[in-house]
Amino acid sequence: MAENDYIGALWEKEDRNGYPYFSGEIEIEGTKYSILAFYNKYRYSDKHPHYKIMFANTKKREPLPPPERTTYPPSSSQSQEPSKSTEQDDDSPPF
Repeated sequence: MAENDYIGALWEKEDRNGYPYFSGEIEIEGTKYSILAFYNKYRYSDKHPHYKIMFANTKKREPLPPPERTTYPPSSSQSQEPSKSTEQDDDSPPF
């Protein structure tokens, strides 16, 4: 293997569910990329890959806001736009 064939390295780790995954860094045309490779839990045949590779997100993401609750299809008595309530939403059933 020639020196210029080497593009990076991976380290084997284990996720919180016990599945193996790899993390590492590769360099392509002078730019370094952090990558992750996760075990494919949905592998059912030889046509499916063992691992799925993705770029590691090095920036912290802001949490997404909770989705607005709507009922579908809206009844004719309800407006098409969901109403904003001042009451605090909870996950309890509406009965």
